[in-house]
Amino acid sequence: MSNNLNTTPGDNYGTPPHIEPDDAANLTPTEETKFAINSPSQALSVAWRMREDWKNGIKNQAAITAQLNGQRPRDPSVLDNLGRNWLPNISTGVLRIEAGKVPARLWQPINTATYLTAAKLPGNWPQGLKKTMVFRRKVTETIRSWRKWPWFMRQLAREVGFFGHGYSVWFDEYDWVPTFVRQDRGFAPMGWEILEDEMPLFMVQYDYQPYELLKLVKEQEAAGMNAWNKEAVAAAINSSGPKPRDSSPANLRSYEEMVRQSSIGWTYENGYNLIETFHVFSTDADGSVSHQIILVRDLNNFGATRSSGSNAVGSDYKFMFERRNQFPKMSDVVSPMLFDPDDGTIQGSWGAGQMLFDLSIEAEKTINDWMSSLKQAAKLKIQAGVGKSPDEVRLDVDDAMMVVTNGTYAGNTAAVTTDPKPFQALFEALGQLARERIGSYIPPIPLQPTDIKAAQINAKAEEQEEVKEQIFQTWLWQFACLIENIVKRLLRKDSPDEVGKKLRTDLLLIMNDEELEILIDQPQIETIFDFTLVALGKRALFAAQKSGNPFYNQKVLEQIQATAAGGDAFAESILVPGDDATVEAGARRFQQMETATMEGTGKAINVLPIDLDWYHMLELRPQLTQRLEEGNFEISAILLAHYRTHYIGAVSKQAMPKDRINAEKSFIAKVSKTIETGAPPNDGFADRIDPVEEAQAQMGGQGVTSTGPSPRDVSPAESLAMSA
Repeated sequence: MSNNLNTTPGDNYGTPPHIEPDDAANLTPTEETKFAINSPSQALSVAWRMREDWKNGIKNQAAITAQLNGQRPRDPSVLDNLGRNWLPNISTGVLRIEAGKVPARLWQPINTATYLTAAKLPGNWPQGLKKTMVFRRKVTETIRSWRKWPWFMRQLAREVGFFGHGYSVWFDEYDWVPTFVRQDRGFAPMGWEILEDEMPLFMVQYDYQPYELLKLVKEQEAAGMNAWNKEAVAAAINSSGPKPRDSSPANLRSYEEMVRQSSIGWTYENGYNLIETFHVFSTDADGSVSHQIILVRDLNNFGATRSSGSNAVGSDYKFMFERRNQFPKMSDVVSPMLFDPDDGTIQGSWGAGQMLFDLSIEAEKTINDWMSSLKQAAKLKIQAGVGKSPDEVRLDVDDAMMVVTNGTYAGNTAAVTTDPKPFQALFEALGQLARERIGSYIPPIPLQPTDIKAAQINAKAEEQEEVKEQIFQTWLWQFACLIENIVKRLLRKDSPDEVGKKLRTDLLLIMNDEELEILIDQPQIETIFDFTLVALGKRALFAAQKSGNPFYNQKVLEQIQATAAGGDAFAESILVPGDDATVEAGARRFQQMETATMEGTGKAINVLPIDLDWYHMLELRPQLTQRLEEGNFEISAILLAHYRTHYIGAVSKQAMPKDRINAEKSFIAKVSKTIETGAPPNDGFADRIDPVEEAQAQMGGQGVTSTGPSPRDVSPAESLAMSA
């Protein structure tokens, strides 16, 4: 996508790199134009243009905010002018109720997901599955240890769900904790595509408290960074003041929030001092990103000059902060999150607030009309006498009678209907339409596997509306890109962050640098969908349907259902340790039939890759030793070949108890020698094992391995993932 840059004063999004003819062969930009932003006045020009471009967007957000905060459906001043201030005019919160369902559907799957990253080592990597699971678990635990993580994700989900898009921003290349930035504080070029690494510019309005700014400058100076203009910082701190009550378009949404908080006057008169700034991030000619900070008051002064029609900028503006080439690319600065990228652009995404705004107002008017109808129906209807003014009508009421002077009671034709059904029907129709408009988000799937009928209904509805999962997956895909950025920052080698250094040290105890870098740098081509309760609900439904089916591992099915009902710890606490008896019995039965066939026909039977080799070996071994002791070496040779193949399969699948590997190898050697010499060993086959006792004592399931994870390393959920 083209950056569409131009150099019109006050309207450009940056300076395009100029290539001198002599340097065209090298495509080297001149020194003057290799940076997109070259001066404070240019930064102010760009910031002013971007804020102006999104002015109408902020107005729309303010209108939605007012409605969410309980604004009345009709303007009270209009009703006063019409003499109808007696009409009911209350907010019933329709928009908040209906639109409020969306943020929860965005947040809850992430809140309850087993892991926050789907990064993994290649499938054939030695102990790759174990290391992948530990990486996922430790990264997830570290991110969730940030105490603001739940509120960060709730704010982000609310912004995206209500208003259409929001941003996660990093102001520093080392900090792994993102800053939530809402629409009226974050500005991207109009029409820019989502997840576009080459975005030319991004801008954030951020308010510092004086002590906060002073501490930040001192810390960075101590770290050897001299990007701050101390003179400009000191002037900004000394001139800081309370944030004024301001209903200008740029601050209209904040104004509506202050109205709800009843804090306009307090904030203006007694609020703490703030320093309002704009962070300007610009992509330079080499693709890296530079970072400058300017004061909002300078931007407002610049805007006033531009609004007056003057192009005179002046040279008295200064950067508070300037650092060239701070980030490799713009995606290292910001991760946009969209509700529904209908046209693929950031600003083109609508949230539930825009979708339901007009509809919610009509629904509230309907409720108020309904109330008005019922209230008016209970009142007396009196008409003035002929030639009389309504002001002359008098009504006297006592314990025995009602007397009307200069008027008469009106007939039934003047009565207002008391039938609520039309209003109910209209309100229900509006509510249904609202739910359909935002119904692209998947409905909750019952997690109780006993509720099969309801689960089947929900599953069927999901099959019929593919867009639901598509949009849900789009949200999780954007979330995966956010986590990818967090992980890279958290685990970068040169990070000074103590949390990140500890996590890296812990991970290097179980993997080497190469493996860790593979997991860190892996593009997020998969989302965490399989770790969410939505996916767990699907598996619970499937497990309930296959319960009792001998072709499925009943222990795993029970574990899936128990996990869906109460989580990993609950499942681990109630399930009896050991393997599924149905699976073992099925494998043994198949081996009995195979043994009988080989003995009857004298021909070998192929071993299948899906065979549970260890169970086949347990069943076949007694038959093989019996034929040897009988001296039937021809059949013994056929059975031995079958046994040896199962042994190779069990070892390669890591499905044999580790203390039996060498013993079985020795047994196979003894049997082979016996067949060759025709004489059994002197000690016979003394190491024969009792199949039942061996299974009970050694088998914790087909997945017991000699080199795999121990129970301390892998949770029940991880075991399920391994088996999958």
